[in-house]
Amino acid sequence: MNAQFEKFLDIYHHAFHRSLNDSPHSTWEKNLDPLSPPKRLAESDIRRLMWSKTTALPINGRIGFDKLQWTGPSVSALATRGGKRVRLTVFYDISDLGTVWVCHPKWPAEPLPAEAVDPDYQNNLTLEMHHLVQQKLRKEGQKFDFKRARQARVNYILELRKAKGKTAYKRIARLEENGSLYCTDQPTPVEPPSAPLALPEVTLTEATPPTFASTVTVRHE
Repeated sequence: MNAQFEKFLDIYHHAFHRSLNDSPHSTWEKNLDPLSPPKRLAESDIRRLMWSKTTALPINGRIGFDKLQWTGPSVSALATRGGKRVRLTVFYDISDLGTVWVCHPKWPAEPLPAEAVDPDYQNNLTLEMHHLVQQKLRKEGQKFDFKRARQARVNYILELRKAKGKTAYKRIARLEENGSLYCTDQPTPVEPPSAPLALPEVTLTEATPPTFASTVTVRHE
């Protein structure tokens, strides 16, 4: 997304447009009102605009949905805030389910982070890949748990990369674009062992062992 936006700025935004008789960038600059400049949003605010939202009931210091779980001091604290056990609001990023932000429904402006219970599976996990893993486990008649999910994700990615045809190529392109193919559990290629260090040839010859002379001092009384 960042690469496409940069391309837009470099080409489209600064190019001449006949309908404007100028470039979009120059038109924007000319029409800015110095007394009422556009509002600039902080990065954190922009990120919150992109979050998805759900609710969940905390249990034993954990909160979860869609078979995923997160935990942290904030979960237990929010679970007892207000004196009544209620469903908490959970904000999450569909492009990375390693961290969620949890808040009490009465205090929505105070979200606190909660980290993945199984970071090996959840960190950098997209919601789309998680659904594909669940679908694969169902087809194989297996119940979901984090160990099976980690292995199923690795197997799915390997099978997908071996697949041929236009449909497979399109799916790979889409998953690569949204970051779904990032997987820390993928096996790393094993480097072949290096050749042993060549040593110079040594020729053994017969030799006479050295003799050692000793000196004895005699003292006469």
